[in-house]
Amino acid sequence: SLARDVRNGRDYCLKEISLEAFSEGEREQAEQEVQVLRSLDHPGIVRYHEHFVSGETLCVVMAYCEGGDLSREIKRRAAAKRPFSEAQVLDWFVQMVMALRYVHSKRILHRDLKTQNIFIAHHQAKALIKLGDFGIAKVMEGSMAAASTVIGTPYYMSPEVCQNQPYSYKSDVWALGCILYEMCALQQAWNGSNLLGLVYKIVQQKYPPLPETYSPKLRELVGLMLAKLPNQRPSLDEILAMGFIREFLQSQLSQVSTPKSNPTLAAPAAPLPAHKQLNISSPSPARGDSGGVRARSEGP
Repeated sequence: SLARDVRNGRDYCLKEISLEAFSEGEREQAEQEVQVLRSLDHPGIVRYHEHFVSGETLCVVMAYCEGGDLSREIKRRAAAKRPFSEAQVLDWFVQMVMALRYVHSKRILHRDLKTQNIFIAHHQAKALIKLGDFGIAKVMEGSMAAASTVIGTPYYMSPEVCQNQPYSYKSDVWALGCILYEMCALQQAWNGSNLLGLVYKIVQQKYPPLPETYSPKLRELVGLMLAKLPNQRPSLDEILAMGFIREFLQSQLSQVSTPKSNPTLAAPAAPLPAHKQLNISSPSPARGDSGGVRARSEGP
């Protein structure tokens, strides 16, 4: 939901998580997880501001991104038959890689990377990409290398997760590869009429070829990220070390040192559709409890 803080008039995104089926221990774990996510501080991550419990609902207040999400932008492009330029794809993809690299450095798995959870913000005529909706992220403890809970959106689930094997950092890399494919093809890598059919395709079949308008190196990168075996996928550091990625980053740095208009940047998306408005009022910022915090509906 779209929320407005009556103290400063700013808009925020309010994520509501039902706690009805949670045990006491699971509720505590959920709140602890949100506290960890609130500590994340990176320009490529949607900022978590505060959270509170209202009845049986955990409410998480996050920054609002006025440009909408990447899924909406891809659908808009597909309808207009206007694909992204390779420069635009690389610009946004590199931003995602850097943000996810930061998340992984904190021993956090996103576990639900998808185009609907990639948000677009605008700063000085540049489109900034932000990872959001960490509501089911998993904090890695100690040296544990995998979290076995099967979580994620089916279209972005890796073969190992489909086969009930542990979810790891490389599973996030797979999901990011699906997003990269979708930016190039303007459609998802796999589709199925039912879950079993979709899982079979993910585990057994190769994705449809990408348009040849994109460079062989970019198409090869998609193939590496969508390798069926996790240990055959590149790490995020290995992706950033690839020659054509380094060249792109160098070109971006040179543009920053010599400012000029960048035709590859997307124009701001059309205004978002009306959301259910919520006013959050509190005499002081929430700190994980429900004291003094109220959410009031202001519309359908």
